[in-house]
Amino acid sequence: MSRSALLALALPAALSAATREEALNQAVGRAAKVEERFARTWTFYAIAEEWAHTDPARAADLADRLKAWTARRDLLSVVMFAWGRRDPRAAADWGLKFQERTQGDLATRNTALHHAVVGMVQKDPKLADELIWKHLAEEGWGNLPRTAPMEAARELAKSDPQAALTMAEAIKNHEGCRVDALRAVLREWAAKDPKAAQAALAGRSEKEFVKAFPRDLAEGWAAKDPKAAADYAAKIQDAYTRIMALAAVARETAKADPKGAADLCAAFAALNVGHRHEQNARLGKLVREIGEAFGRKDLQAAVQWAAALPDKPGGLQANAIDGVAAAWAATDPKAALDYYAKAGGGTGDALPALARALAKRAAPAALELVGQAKRLVLKSHIIHEVAIELAGRDPEAAARLAETWAGVTDYYSYRAAAASAAAAAWAGKDPKQAAAWAAKLEPTRDRLDALRAVAAAWAKRSPDVAFAWANALPCPQEAAHALVGTAQGLRPEAP
Repeated sequence: MSRSALLALALPAALSAATREEALNQAVGRAAKVEERFARTWTFYAIAEEWAHTDPARAADLADRLKAWTARRDLLSVVMFAWGRRDPRAAADWGLKFQERTQGDLATRNTALHHAVVGMVQKDPKLADELIWKHLAEEGWGNLPRTAPMEAARELAKSDPQAALTMAEAIKNHEGCRVDALRAVLREWAAKDPKAAQAALAGRSEKEFVKAFPRDLAEGWAAKDPKAAADYAAKIQDAYTRIMALAAVARETAKADPKGAADLCAAFAALNVGHRHEQNARLGKLVREIGEAFGRKDLQAAVQWAAALPDKPGGLQANAIDGVAAAWAATDPKAALDYYAKAGGGTGDALPALARALAKRAAPAALELVGQAKRLVLKSHIIHEVAIELAGRDPEAAARLAETWAGVTDYYSYRAAAASAAAAAWAGKDPKQAAAWAAKLEPTRDRLDALRAVAAAWAKRSPDVAFAWANALPCPQEAAHALVGTAQGLRPEAP
């Protein structure tokens, strides 16, 4: 490629980087003018979170300036973990110099170092170990740093279980943390070499570790050899441990053999040792996932399997029906809805998937499911799914749905996410119209998220125009969030 061609490619990238930098700088200035304290903190949080993708040092410095301790702690945990993964030494140096900058805010310094350690441990375990025992342990641990070796060992176990075991065994003063680290080591090691993991960890004496050992071994083993893991799990003596071990094996088995996973569900359903175990939320979620995987592979067999499970209210059968109905909806939503009604309606958790599938053909029919939902959060989820589906082909209709939904309590930010999706899709076609719509929304998180989404989509097409629009918004908080969106749209793709 010629020099002129290379320059032609480099120039837009350089201009985008400069515009992104200016957008975030302007956002900081506008955020400082937000009068309400919580809104101001949240706005600075958004800016730092975006800056962390390209300049973690700036992000960390901005996070450190947040006055709310919880916001500062939460944001530093995200920034420092990512920075530790990217550049361990730079993250460590920033954390170690913290006291010089803040005149001794030890709790915040330890938060920063703690998460940097967990982020860097796979890339530079020697530096991570030094930071743990030289700079965190010397402070008497406190609530957060005490868990640093535990979390570092769990992270290191993903790449080097033997080294992680050494790190876990160095935890002397807190058995709970040591047990948690050892369990992670066992699961990760068993996924690579179950016999070696069993030999290395079977003889330990920690009571809680001994209790969890069979389940953790089976869960890790299942990633390598699900059949052998199932044979092992079926022989575990304690009934509850056996159920949970078989469930863990079933989760892994479902990736390649949904029918085999379904057979395991039938096996541990028969081992029910009490009403509370069948109601266990983790088991219900697992059975629902397996039902969906099984339904995608062999729908009729999955229907028969679900019908044969125990039919206690809210138990395994209801969750299995949820999964089968969700799988069926992908190919024939009307037939799936009919099955769901005749089978008793499951737990109701399949309704959002059914609504999204129905919305591809007829949004009004999909919205009728809102009336069938018994829980308010489920109603919100259904409307969210319909709006998301509409956004891809009719963003204006999705926008109208998000807007008329304004009076509904926004559980789990379902409504804000729908408004954001509609705004982004609309801005991809007509950014000026999308911007005008977003600016007229109720002054809640919906409007802020929509403005940010419009700016991000607009910046991909016309960076300077998007920046000028965002920077001209009269409300400081709205301008700051739109400027963050502009920066987001100009963010370089991760390598």
